[in-house]
Amino acid sequence: MMKPGRNICVEKRKRLRTAFNTDVVVSSSNGRFFKGYLNNISINGMFVDCETLLSPGSACKAEIRLLGKRSVLILSVSGTVVRKAYSGFGIQFDHDLEWWSLFTVFSSYGKAADNFIPSSFFEAFVCEGV
Repeated sequence: MMKPGRNICVEKRKRLRTAFNTDVVVSSSNGRFFKGYLNNISINGMFVDCETLLSPGSACKAEIRLLGKRSVLILSVSGTVVRKAYSGFGIQFDHDLEWWSLFTVFSSYGKAADNFIPSSFFEAFVCEGV
């Protein structure tokens, strides 16, 4: 955040974050589902690139699906939208993410092309409530 009249950038975050890219499914408090793309994550929040923007103050839940070569790890989180940008929104988790260290250790998975979740996988999630 820039202070008026100065060329100094002040970071307001208190926790480290890591860049990690994978598909995310976000559900709003009214039960609507949105497919988004995880941009970065920290122990207490994440930023999701998404065409559908939720407003600050909106409660939501998200499922982050990490695809390995022979397994899938599903992380479910709940939180509140705290920031809206032109490309997506920031979610502050209700509780610290116990699994955050996985994102720092396995950051190469978040950059792999084979980590893409096919649309049929997303449709099964939405239609069947997986």
